Amino acid sequence: MKFSNRISKFIAAVLGYSISACATVPVKEYNYATVPNTKVPTLELYGFRRNCEARVPSIRYIEKPTSGTLSVKPKEMVIASGPVSIGSVGDCAGETVMGKLLYYTPAEEFKGIDEFTVDVTFPGLAGVARKKVTVNVR
Repeated sequence: MKFSNRISKFIAAVLGYSISACATVPVKEYNYATVPNTKVPTLELYGFRRNCEARVPSIRYIEKPTSGTLSVKPKEMVIASGPVSIGSVGDCAGETVMGKLLYYTPAEEFKGIDEFTVDVTFPGLAGVARKKVTVNVR
């Protein structure tokens, strides 16, 4: 099974959330499956300005997995053509930007369901995108 096909792309034209102290943060949920002792890519996070300049996200762990670990690696990513969360890719389709790839690795011999939640922010943008990830280790 090829896990790279399951990577969620979050293209950061996420201008839409204005967060105040009392605001509810919208949560987007993702589900993945893996086998014991296998690192799986979960979230592919990148953003860009209208001039195609990268907006490298910051990741804050809200809830860490109880039976695994998370790691983040920088990664060059190609801006996909097609619809995005808000706005459009404009002339940036096909351009390469730096982003981050978030990996989950289950604890040795662990089998079952594990979850984690992260908040993603981008420089120069107000707001937070909350991501809840469920991993089924079989």
